Amino acid sequence: MKRKLCALALFGLLSPLTHAAEVTMSPSGDWGAAFQGESHILNDESASIDGWKLSFSADFTIDQIWNARIISKDGNRYVIGSMDYNAVIQPGEKAQFGFIASPGNSRMPVDIVFEGGQGSLPSPSPSPSPSVSPSPMTSPSPQVSPSPQTSPSPAVSPSPVVSMPPSAAKPGDDWLSVSGNKIVNKEGQIVWLTGANWFGFNTTERVFHGLWSVNLDDTIKAMADRGINLIRVPFSTEIVHEWMTGNAVTPSVNTHANPELVGMDSLEIFDEFLASAKRHGMKVLLDAHSAEADNMGHIAPLWTKGSITEKMFIDTWVWLAERYKNDDTIVAFDLENEPHGKAHSEAVFAKWDNSSDANNWKYIAEKVSKAILAVHPDILLMIEGIEVYPVDGQSWDSKNEDDYHFNWWGGNLRGVADHPVTVAGHQDKIMYSPHDYGPLVHKQNWFYPGFNKDTLIADVWQDNWLYIHQQEISPLLIGEWGGFLDGGDNETWLYAIRELLDEYKMHHTFWCLNPNSGDTGGLLTGDWTTWDEDKYGLLEPVLWQTTGGRYIGLDHEVPLGATGITVKQHYLNGGAEPIGL
Repeated sequence: MKRKLCALALFGLLSPLTHAAEVTMSPSGDWGAAFQGESHILNDESASIDGWKLSFSADFTIDQIWNARIISKDGNRYVIGSMDYNAVIQPGEKAQFGFIASPGNSRMPVDIVFEGGQGSLPSPSPSPSPSVSPSPMTSPSPQVSPSPQTSPSPAVSPSPVVSMPPSAAKPGDDWLSVSGNKIVNKEGQIVWLTGANWFGFNTTERVFHGLWSVNLDDTIKAMADRGINLIRVPFSTEIVHEWMTGNAVTPSVNTHANPELVGMDSLEIFDEFLASAKRHGMKVLLDAHSAEADNMGHIAPLWTKGSITEKMFIDTWVWLAERYKNDDTIVAFDLENEPHGKAHSEAVFAKWDNSSDANNWKYIAEKVSKAILAVHPDILLMIEGIEVYPVDGQSWDSKNEDDYHFNWWGGNLRGVADHPVTVAGHQDKIMYSPHDYGPLVHKQNWFYPGFNKDTLIADVWQDNWLYIHQQEISPLLIGEWGGFLDGGDNETWLYAIRELLDEYKMHHTFWCLNPNSGDTGGLLTGDWTTWDEDKYGLLEPVLWQTTGGRYIGLDHEVPLGATGITVKQHYLNGGAEPIGL
């Protein structure tokens, strides 16, 4: 079979795709000097495709490619072919490959010709095809995650579908609470949450990024072996609504690398992840990262967007609380990622005061906290900050930029001093979680020549959130910090904030594991297996460990990783390294 097909333009189809096998090629990330592209090949015939290739002309140069191979290049004419693991495309299924390219005058290929071998008629139960998600980049892109795509509207059902995890855990003993500026376990012993982020469930892929090439359990084990005792998992309200209404989709993963995930939908894969975390002594922090399942969904300023309403936001959290209330693998919820917006110049923004306005994050945080704790009183809740807060005496109505204090999205917690989040009877479950980044993410005005830890404290950290720890209002968990070791200002900031975390033993989750976080990079390199040892070397000193270098988990019974210990072992030995282990 051989057909000539059209390409997908940046803002829509050049012309309708009317042929049986549909091919789309489009830019999916843009950072000036280069761009990321992706292609989908849909087999809508009754027989399978066995082996495929595309030829096209392009006014750009492909620098990297994944899930496909360059067969030949003649001038500006490319021939791209399938890999062994994605050569067969069953009817109704897709193959996908991605690439990084240096742009020419145009970023759209032309004269695309598809050629595929005729396979057999499908069996009654065709096995899922292997990896069809973008593969990791070997060099970082300048954006945090792949560029936005059109997200499907959330599934709507008249009433939630009641379901339970495959094996509901017994009530656990690892629940955590707040005591002053410390987090303590049920025995009142101080613990230190030191972890990392792994994103993907928040995106259009609806599953951890990287599962297009690596094994889920192996990746969790590697994190645990290296002392990460908490994993922050971003998700979207949209995907949880799909779960609670019985409309979970089956995401694309590499089933050769993950045979245990064959046929699983996104919820089943999430539960498999929880089982893996439990096996390796790791705990989980769930993060409502975006309203919609969108790779750039975090850009939306509020917890609502489009068809995602405030009620849906609260209902999905309550559903998660009810479903997992007996599983102490999940020890904390981060209620909303980076509420933001500039009150002086933007129509939609998050504010913090004592009103009951729909955009008042403090009010909504209290509202959702009460709903969660009514069904799951053991869970620890983390409240992020906003972006701007009025200067003393000024109103939220001011349109003067000078009337506001600014900080990173989610990093402005000045409002806690005036209007703390209050949940009667459950204040020991409420804490705060700012984010902070270096100048490679954005050149903030506090990154002037000669800045250091002391100037950062004075200029931004102290009044935005450090006071909360110092005044023992609550503990702090720095939910996102990380970036490139550039040998310059970004590295200066990284070592400064690491020193602060160590000095105050503040809780934190490093951003991130993913190598495809464009403006920060990840703990893993482009193959999703090899660790960036320099970056891990930055993180490792602020992972919880004994004086003898044994990593300490938060579980009472399951040691952290292959050589770590449990929190029970740690305290049975007076906080020293257990003898004989």
